[in-house]
Amino acid sequence: SCLQVRGSSQGPVPSADDPEHYRDRRKKDIHNMIERRRRYNINDRIKELGLMLPKGASEAEFREMKLNKGTILKASCDYIRQLQKDRDSMIKQQQQQNKLENAAKQYADRVR
Repeated sequence: SCLQVRGSSQGPVPSADDPEHYRDRRKKDIHNMIERRRRYNINDRIKELGLMLPKGASEAEFREMKLNKGTILKASCDYIRQLQKDRDSMIKQQQQQNKLENAAKQYADRVR
């Protein structure tokens, strides 16, 4: 009177006509389908990032790199950081321009 564990060498292997076998197989198939869809979605977004990367001065360097997922993600992060720096720089320049325009307007008003 020993407990038998399903799938162990001691226990019976479920046969193909066992409803539990179909239920387990269906659960695995659904899980595999969901996981495959998730992987395809991630891979598609990585490819999209790769296509969005700039073409230009560093294009020769970029072509030499192997375009795998890791290099695409790294290049995307580098590019986003550069865009953030450029944006911050443009904001500072715009603020400086606004200050100069206000100062010029004040001087023009004084002259009148």
